[in-house]
Amino acid sequence: MPARCSSPSCHESSSVRRAPADRRVRTGTRERVQVSGRAVRRSFGGDDHVFVEFDEEMNLPANFRVMAVTATLAEREIDGVIDICPANVSYQVRFDPDRLAPRDLLAELEAVEAEVGDGTDFH
Repeated sequence: MPARCSSPSCHESSSVRRAPADRRVRTGTRERVQVSGRAVRRSFGGDDHVFVEFDEEMNLPANFRVMAVTATLAEREIDGVIDICPANVSYQVRFDPDRLAPRDLLAELEAVEAEVGDGTDFH
């Protein structure tokens, strides 16, 4: 038997609520960006890694987006980027902070992610 909720919010419309597009939440070295109802999480791993996660669950649309973003990043040959490591719904970038400022890298990642969009046009 399903659990019952006594909160008034449980009795409101059962439709899924999504946050408005491009909503940013920063906590220390982590950033969560709401894009089209899905949160993109970016976090630093020490001084030389950025981890980007498009979804918390494995799915094909997020995987296609990861492939498109990482391929585009590799094509750009950004000075200071050492490694780009794609995974299922995330990717990691290792960079040299002496050659590429973390803020500049984040700006570049955001630009590539915006250019690629959802990754469905990737060839």
